[in-house]
Amino acid sequence: MLKRFVTSQRAKTTRPGVVFWTLATGWNFLARARKKSLFPVRRFIQANRLLPEPNSRQPAVNKSVGVLFVTAGKDLEMLQWSIPFAVRSLRTLSSTVKISVVVPSMDLKYCQELLANLPNVEIVSEDSYIKKEVVDALRLRFQDRFGWALQQFLKVAFVLESNLDAILIVDADTVLLDERNWILDNGKQILTPSDEFNLSYYEFLSSIGIGEIIPKYTFVSHHMLMQPNYLRLAFKQTGKSFPDEILELVLNHDFQNSSSPFCLEYEVYGQFLFNHHPDKVELLKWANLGIPRQTNLADQIEREVHKNTGRYSSLSFHTYL
Repeated sequence: MLKRFVTSQRAKTTRPGVVFWTLATGWNFLARARKKSLFPVRRFIQANRLLPEPNSRQPAVNKSVGVLFVTAGKDLEMLQWSIPFAVRSLRTLSSTVKISVVVPSMDLKYCQELLANLPNVEIVSEDSYIKKEVVDALRLRFQDRFGWALQQFLKVAFVLESNLDAILIVDADTVLLDERNWILDNGKQILTPSDEFNLSYYEFLSSIGIGEIIPKYTFVSHHMLMQPNYLRLAFKQTGKSFPDEILELVLNHDFQNSSSPFCLEYEVYGQFLFNHHPDKVELLKWANLGIPRQTNLADQIEREVHKNTGRYSSLSFHTYL
């Protein structure tokens, strides 16, 4: 029952209040008695009481913008939908969007065939952005979570090397439903706090000078607009070079969570910008709906987009739900 209620509170027009707090607190009372994990009541309410849209500010103009997908395997088929929706979400910021897809070399041909009908899509191999030594080291250290770790390094490498003003990174399984003014005329950019909290992420980030162990907001949001200049400043703040010295820190750190040990892209950027340049941040409600992915994907996406446009800002079709 709580899960269904939680989902409804993530909708754009819903703001969790006293009723939600009472139900969630009662749930935690029972969970504590049964020695189960607690629901993050305060963090959830704080993130989901944000407004879904900014006040009537105009979008910044004359920005060079790109959209980036780093993906592989089972998520490749989602690109047929996630790419067009991501490009549409940037329409108020730029009429011309550079689309980049980074995949393993073994998926390159299949991805090219899959996206043949989508115009202006650049599909490149992972080898173009990360050295083999880095790949081998991550594979040895993280084993079955190697692909997950590698994708984070790839996203960071791509943004750091980019000469664009901004890049919208989107997880391949996520469909963006809203056109958004991602960068406003006052210089602020949108960040959408999530309500996830993984202590391992923030313990590591605080150790390298990015954010706090218990941050006010968290930013694992399945998509994020990044301005390369700010990401470069974030890694400069650590005093470590990317990828070599950051890789060394990751390889040697004693992470508290072995299945999801660190977040090098979304949380590094979000925590740095929020804590060090708060005047450049416009916090908006995440309003994301997670949906278990079904076999008949085309029909499912059409159905869910029709049903949830206007209710949520993004849909994530996860295979692990």
